[in-house]
Amino acid sequence: LGYDPHHVLVAGLSLAEGSYQGWLPRTNYYAQMRRTIADLPSVQSVALAGQPLPPVSRFFSNFSILGQTNPQEQMTTLEEVSRDYFSTLRIPLVQGRIWSDAEEMHAAHMALVNEAMARRYWPNGGAIGQVIRIPNLRGKNTWVFNAPSNNGDVEIIGIVGNVPNAGLREQPLPAVYAPYSLIAVDWIGTS
Repeated sequence: LGYDPHHVLVAGLSLAEGSYQGWLPRTNYYAQMRRTIADLPSVQSVALAGQPLPPVSRFFSNFSILGQTNPQEQMTTLEEVSRDYFSTLRIPLVQGRIWSDAEEMHAAHMALVNEAMARRYWPNGGAIGQVIRIPNLRGKNTWVFNAPSNNGDVEIIGIVGNVPNAGLREQPLPAVYAPYSLIAVDWIGTS
């Protein structure tokens, strides 16, 4: 599978309409919720994610690679996650690094991509350090609060292993993992 589903509990949280208005209150609430759950007995790790767990991704987005002379729009799955997502599900970091807690809380414009994306768009290597523009990473709905200066551009800082995101019978699609704090939505999952 590329991840370990054993001993993982998934729970969804929808905020009441009108609660935690604004990017900072919502981001702080999710961070506090994660700390509170992590302090419970028997809990080994807690992660936040905007989507359910694999094997299916429900959110696709177009993207373009900045700096290309003729950037073409491509498609990718887009997952907004906390930095603990990879260690909680035991998804291996193949190259580069994962953003820090401080970078997450300051909504750093960073992302990780899966091996499928790195191979498809940078077959000779060089994915790390590339900047991609993901319009759907900048929320446009009233229930989404964008981080300050979030313009949808993120720098790739690492590559993680593939996990199923198109079902168990299909090869993994290109995937981008961005800090959940870039867009504070009114629904988030914990695992």
